[in-house]
Amino acid sequence: MTDLLSYRIPNWISLAILVGFLTHSLTHMPVAVPAVIGVAAVLFAQDYYYLREHKPTAEERQHGVLAILERDIEWPTLAFFLFLFILVGAAVSTGLIESLAQAMAWTVGRISKDADLSPTATLLVAALLILWVSGVLSALIDNIPYTAVTIPLVASLLERLHAGPDGQVLWWALALGACLGGNGTLIGASANVTVTGLAEKDGQRISFAEFTAFGARVTAITLVLSSIYLALWLYVGSASVNLAGLAVLLLCAVRKVTQRI
Repeated sequence: MTDLLSYRIPNWISLAILVGFLTHSLTHMPVAVPAVIGVAAVLFAQDYYYLREHKPTAEERQHGVLAILERDIEWPTLAFFLFLFILVGAAVSTGLIESLAQAMAWTVGRISKDADLSPTATLLVAALLILWVSGVLSALIDNIPYTAVTIPLVASLLERLHAGPDGQVLWWALALGACLGGNGTLIGASANVTVTGLAEKDGQRISFAEFTAFGARVTAITLVLSSIYLALWLYVGSASVNLAGLAVLLLCAVRKVTQRI
């Protein structure tokens, strides 16, 4: 029963954290607040139920914290993130990421003017450019500062294009590119580094080249699918495309269930 509670309580706490994220627009509470409170609650809950079933020895009482600091904390992973954020911060401070974002905006305007594209075609070009540039850069650098710098660019680009409601496609392009691009390399996403660090600790080393060999393919395939989705979003309509996608997912789910039966 205690083991069951030790699994259920973190799930309920995780749900509460998710509610905190979703109600951010109402509470105006920084997203870090529910995350930190939730993590602290999980730690206290796990320790409480563990100590109910396991009486700590004298050595554990004396060296418990030191043992956790030495063995359980992923110091190499934390050090990697520390230097990675320093590197990305330097790229932001020197204007490198902002220059790349401005170059992307100039390219969209140039292509639209030279090819005399319609407003919808111009939006599609802008969306595809944002999607693929974001995907490539998110695989090479951390996507958080890139996204933070690119958000004002997308907003400015929407004002220039006078896109109206269809301009939402650019936000989708940024979200998809920044998210899916993180799968491309080992350093593309925090989860990649964390999992490979845990795997190496368990004796299963995953090299940068090995991860990239699979991750780059996944990123390329998902970005191609995203490109098709964005094109259909503009020329067919978001509601129709989303309903069709939902129908496909339901059919796949039903097929999986029938195969198991």
